[in-house]
Amino acid sequence: QLHKQGYRVITAGNGAEALAVMESQQPDLLLLDLIMPEMDGAKVILKMKSEKSMTRIPIIVISGAHMSRTSAEILQNFSVPALRKPWKESDLLDSVEEAFLGGSAFSRYAPMRAENPARSGEVS
Repeated sequence: QLHKQGYRVITAGNGAEALAVMESQQPDLLLLDLIMPEMDGAKVILKMKSEKSMTRIPIIVISGAHMSRTSAEILQNFSVPALRKPWKESDLLDSVEEAFLGGSAFSRYAPMRAENPARSGEVS
C-alpha cells in the first residue's frame, strides 16, 4: 500500500532486526507490530525512546492482537498511535501523513513535503 503511494519501505522480520535497520538507515517513520519474535513491539518502543539517535522517529503501531495492559501503557506514555488489523488503506495513509505533519515531525519534514508530499519519507 505504501509502495503505491511512492514511499520507500524497508522491512524487518523481528524487533531486534528492526532496531538494527533503524540504527543503520535512520528511517523517517516506523510501522510496528506488537507481536514479533525475539523482541516484541513494546520492547522496541522502549529501546527507541532510550536511544538518542532514535527517539525522534515517529512510530505507528499496527496490531491485530489483544493489547496487554503493559503495551497499552507504553503506547499511552509515549503517545504512540495504533491501528487495529484489518485496517483500511485510507486509515493507514492518514496515520502516516499525520506522523509526518504532527508535532516535531512537521518542522523536520516540511521542506521535503513542499516539494513532493507523497514521497516525503522512508517507512521501516
